[in-house]
Amino acid sequence: MAPRESEVTYWITPVKADETNTADEVIEDLVIHQKLYGFSQKTAARHSLKAGDWICFYVAKAGVVAHAQVTSDIENRIVEAIPDYPYVFRLGNVHANFNDPISLDYETRAKLDAFRHHDLGKRWAWIVQTTRKISKHDFDLLTSRKH
Repeated sequence: MAPRESEVTYWITPVKADETNTADEVIEDLVIHQKLYGFSQKTAARHSLKAGDWICFYVAKAGVVAHAQVTSDIENRIVEAIPDYPYVFRLGNVHANFNDPISLDYETRAKLDAFRHHDLGKRWAWIVQTTRKISKHDFDLLTSRKH
């Protein structure tokens, strides 16, 4: 049974390059092909993310390049592709747009709920320094989903 819309949480998470892959390649391999992602021990969201939630993937100097629906609860297990991120979960409804990412530029930030009480001209990277909850409205804007 699908969760009710009111039970769905929306997330944004930063994706970094690893020793051998760019952030885009990490997303392509894990998110698109393996339909899998993982969090580290330090990621507080590992306690709250659940099946039915939606997550978007942010790459520095590009923007939001992909999004997906979480299709499993988090499992604490080691996956060879991401041994440093043992809190793994499955993904479905994966969409990627590497050629036209949604930038977190000033104009976009001005439309986001997350910046409603923030000075748009000041430091803004706090939103993508770790995985964090965002509103459905913000998720829709960052993934070009229609309301």
